[in-house]
Amino acid sequence: MVVPKARAYELDLAGNIARKHARLSDVFGRLPDGLTLVPIDFDRDDLAAALADDGFRIERPAMFVGEAVTQYLSEDGVRATLSSLSGAAPGSRLVFTYLLQDFLDGTELYGGGRMYRRFVAEQRIFRFGLHPGDVAGLLAPYGWIEREQVGTEDYLERYVRPAGRERGLAAPTPVERFVYAEKT
Repeated sequence: MVVPKARAYELDLAGNIARKHARLSDVFGRLPDGLTLVPIDFDRDDLAAALADDGFRIERPAMFVGEAVTQYLSEDGVRATLSSLSGAAPGSRLVFTYLLQDFLDGTELYGGGRMYRRFVAEQRIFRFGLHPGDVAGLLAPYGWIEREQVGTEDYLERYVRPAGRERGLAAPTPVERFVYAEKT
């Protein structure tokens, strides 16, 4: 189902939003129509207020994108984010990535031992992960239904390569999964 005239909101830290804005401006000459980049510190800022400040209207379907965000949050932070988005209009979409829990636990490193040591064991900045079968249960209390979940290779094959965007892309890692959900 296509959401007509749905506005897309990219949610990320201010520094990341600034880099995305610069890159999109370089590629397209400006931000694409219908896209709003929302700088947010998920641990400190009120997501609902930040969205409202950027023109979000709760009665209109929207697309929310949180790419490479959840792994930096606590479980409480992820749940607070989902709670803030729970009032979104039916037909809204949510796209986000998460890290595999067995990677964070250190039980399966998927060839990413160096990344595990740096971001999990030493710096402790990767904090949240899921088992693929737990995504639907996480989303349901907030009125979201998981519609699709893919790993790295499926993501590249379905979405990146057909768009001709593989070149210059920071390759997703095998420890990351991509979720597409719909608001009921």
